[in-house]
Amino acid sequence: MINVKTSYLDLQWLSLIMEAKEIGLTPKEISIFLDSCSNKQDVAHPPKNN
Repeated sequence: MINVKTSYLDLQWLSLIMEAKEIGLTPKEISIFLDSCSNKQDVAHPPKNN
């Protein structure tokens, strides 16, 4: 079964990366940006309080 929400988010990230390449960002700049995003709290899936 395909997780539609995850697939949609993957497509959004892919679109963002493609747009970054179109405006002239280098692969290294894109990688730095993605690394900085992965180090931040996931806004779409905040941690659950136990």
